Amino acid sequence: DWTHTDTPVLNLDQLDTGHHDDTNPNLPINPDDPFYLPYTSGSTGTPKATLVPHRAIPGFFLGAGYASWTPHTTALLHSALSWDLHLLEILPPLTAGSRLIIHTDPDTNPLTVAHTAHATHVTTLFLSTASFNTVITTQPHLLTNIHHLIFGGETAIPTHVATALATLPHTHLYNAYGPVETTVWAMIHPITPDDLDQPGIPLGRPLGDRRIQLLNPDLTPTPPGQIGHLHISGPGLAHGYLNQPATTARHFTPDPTGPPGSRRYATGDLAQHTPDRRLIFHGRNDTQHKIRGYRVELAEIESRLLTHPNVAQVAVTTHPDPTGTLRLNAYLTTHGDRPTPDQLRNHLKPHLPDYMIPTGYHYLDALPTTHNGKINRKALQPPQLDAPPRQPAATPLHHTLTQIWSRSLGFASLAVDADLFELGAHSFTVAKAKARIAVAFQIDLPLRVFYTARTIDDQAEALMERAPSRPTLLRRAEEIAPLSELDDQAWVAAVARVPS
Repeated sequence: DWTHTDTPVLNLDQLDTGHHDDTNPNLPINPDDPFYLPYTSGSTGTPKATLVPHRAIPGFFLGAGYASWTPHTTALLHSALSWDLHLLEILPPLTAGSRLIIHTDPDTNPLTVAHTAHATHVTTLFLSTASFNTVITTQPHLLTNIHHLIFGGETAIPTHVATALATLPHTHLYNAYGPVETTVWAMIHPITPDDLDQPGIPLGRPLGDRRIQLLNPDLTPTPPGQIGHLHISGPGLAHGYLNQPATTARHFTPDPTGPPGSRRYATGDLAQHTPDRRLIFHGRNDTQHKIRGYRVELAEIESRLLTHPNVAQVAVTTHPDPTGTLRLNAYLTTHGDRPTPDQLRNHLKPHLPDYMIPTGYHYLDALPTTHNGKINRKALQPPQLDAPPRQPAATPLHHTLTQIWSRSLGFASLAVDADLFELGAHSFTVAKAKARIAVAFQIDLPLRVFYTARTIDDQAEALMERAPSRPTLLRRAEEIAPLSELDDQAWVAAVARVPS
């Protein structure tokens, strides 16, 4: 009974509406009328607004046959209202008479969201793939109450899916796919252990009224089993981009396979059908990528870097680290005094969100080009992530912290005096490391500490300052340090057995 908890409850069936006018305003609504305007990254540095009509909304959940929204469902609203996933978190539960919990904590890191879901007995939950990865490799027990767990936004990592299947045997897992131009989801796939034998976790089959086509560059159908350009059509399609007719015409083209006037959206993604007609994702065919669940135009980052007075040329690429997470790397030629990576980051921060700030900055005499003079992005080599540490871990405490951060960042080794944010730490990796440090040492460092104590050395000192007993802390570190070679799931279990 939620009325006997500290959680504020709003019962929509018991609202006092007696003092409101009950006259029908008779506002005519047509299915093609605009519903909302989500904004996406733009290659010119200016985000573009996607004009989504009313008809695009119902097909992603009404009668779609995935998850479960009933009067017994408890869902969680935690996504930003600027992201179309808030529609998934609001509309299905409210139209089904479910409970909807609103995550009001200003801290929206994945583990805080998972704690809210666990504490309020949420049964159906969406997490971005990056958030799912963080929670499942750090505190998977927070998801044990979830009956239906949906994740999407970027490529699913099979090892993390395998961990979820093993640790959440009573949870139904769904891998979902859909650009904002097709409204929330276009495809969804209920995950089974058999999917771990596939080349990748499938995107699934078309959802609701969405239709999928794989086409060659000349827009002819791709032969079965071959990789093609993914196009989406159906009522879920947006009208296009607000006040950008040329961009709309490039991405939304006539669909000769549908009814008169039909259009299809070119996603820019590459995919391949499996023999049973499910789709496997095969990357992008342009400069747009998914970073921590957000759609990013690399050209937008490049255009901002080029406004620095000492940057002559730049190309931004993505490369996966050993954890499977995509990282942004900027390759530059400069003139005059060469700006440092910190100077370049500070130049970008007022204009771009943190997920669009490159991790690495690599200076070249010239950018490689193709025979026709275009930048040859394929020739830009991924950075080496296994440089030997300048200052090795000196104590078991340092060693354990080094192992925690190495796994979070995907490095083979780390210097205890290296700035972790210069090596790619961000809000998700901080959340993951913070949780592991709390599990390991039973000291929950405040989040702000990680943004001031930016090296392993500094964090070791912060732990020492907050430890009730330094000898006990050091003794615990000695027992935990040898466990560093275990995999994620085994490490968490083994550390839990170390006596306090």
